[in-house]
Amino acid sequence: LENQARAPNETNLDTHYIIPEEGIWNAYVANRHIQELDSCPKITPRAQVQPGSGFRASAEFEPPEPPASSSNRTLIENAPGEVALTNPSSAPLPQPPPSSSLSAVTPYLLLPKLRWANIGRSYHWGSKAYDLSKELAPFPEDVKNVCTRVVKEVPWDDVWTSEGSEEVPHEDWGMEGPGWNSWPGTYEPDAGIVNFYQTKVADTLMGHVDRSEVSSTTPLVSISYVPLVVVSDGLG
Repeated sequence: LENQARAPNETNLDTHYIIPEEGIWNAYVANRHIQELDSCPKITPRAQVQPGSGFRASAEFEPPEPPASSSNRTLIENAPGEVALTNPSSAPLPQPPPSSSLSAVTPYLLLPKLRWANIGRSYHWGSKAYDLSKELAPFPEDVKNVCTRVVKEVPWDDVWTSEGSEEVPHEDWGMEGPGWNSWPGTYEPDAGIVNFYQTKVADTLMGHVDRSEVSSTTPLVSISYVPLVVVSDGLG
């Protein structure tokens, strides 16, 4: 909450609100001593801010035209990744339009709406693909260290050549052949998604298939962390 849900990382809130650079959690912490909620600084909806008004984030944002189709959600079925994609697309992906029906809100009331934050490469949720046109944000060292340690500890020879399993044909690994022997020394994460689960709405992660990765063989590391965070407005 403190280190990842803040600039330059993107969160689900950035589409609709001008989030302070320090992030929504740190904005909440900085203002939780204010007893009167009416006196607390408000987070401005992005749709209310015109380009060139002086806001750093708004000057960089050009909302596209809303889609002409119905509001029903569209199932995204991307093709599976390849062993090595040599020329991934770097074309910019369209940003979703901000909601025009939102009002300014305090960090305390907006915090429960936080759902995810991108770290490293920018993940475009609308197309379920990475937006390679955006600058690569720094990947947090603590998360990187955990991921690389996990990859080093896995006995990859047993995973890919275990008894009773069908061995992957050598040619399916590409020109350089099987790559798992080098992963303990070469694996380095550059993209991640931090999911925030809200207890009041019983958030869950639904079953899914990861088809967004450029390589279909490089390891994906999933970390589950269950801290207890109590958010109080200071009013008892």
